Amino acid sequence: VFGDEVVMAFVAPVAASFRTHHQTTPIERKRLFGFKRIGLAPGASATVAFTLRGHDLALTDAEGQRALHSGAVHVIFSRGHGQQLRARVAVDVGAAPVVQRKLPRWW
Repeated sequence: VFGDEVVMAFVAPVAASFRTHHQTTPIERKRLFGFKRIGLAPGASATVAFTLRGHDLALTDAEGQRALHSGAVHVIFSRGHGQQLRARVAVDVGAAPVVQRKLPRWW
């Protein structure tokens, strides 16, 4: 029977590795950065590709500033059940964070 699979791609910052991130701002556990739905015939397999961009690795602080920080991130691929694939990625932007966007404060 023909069926569909959904592959999800997440980033999970390793909180202890972020030296430049303000200590009082929480670091998210995991964030979805992409997903793909594919149709498969019985016994078939497929290759799925995702593009991981800088803004996918950025963190948002309490002031709404989105920036890249040096640290480690796990990139996780999952079907929502069963085995997950996980890779550790090192982000190095130097001593100071690289600001990508300042969100307007509405609160």
